[in-house]
Amino acid sequence: MHVMVSQPNQSRRSLLQSNIDIIRILKGYEKLKIIKKERLLYANYIKKEMKELNTLVENLYENLPHVRQERHIEQEKESKKKQKVKEKPRNTELDRLEQDIKKLQDKINSL
Repeated sequence: MHVMVSQPNQSRRSLLQSNIDIIRILKGYEKLKIIKKERLLYANYIKKEMKELNTLVENLYENLPHVRQERHIEQEKESKKKQKVKEKPRNTELDRLEQDIKKLQDKINSL
């Protein structure tokens, strides 16, 4: 039995184009599978390294001499004060720059 297909060349092209699209999708899926495997390997590696790092930090704390906490707390307060003082000039500098930008925009608009 024979069936006549209208526009056989166009039908053949559309089928071939569909096959090409399917192959591209499969290719992307294979890349995705590879990426997932690599991600899993890296995650396991990081977990292993973090465990080792945690044991090393624990050993470090065990071997360090004990120091009074008061001194440490005072140093933290002083460092926080210094950080706050350093942040203020940044904000004023940013404000100055924003004002300069506004002045320039006003000049542009007036032209």
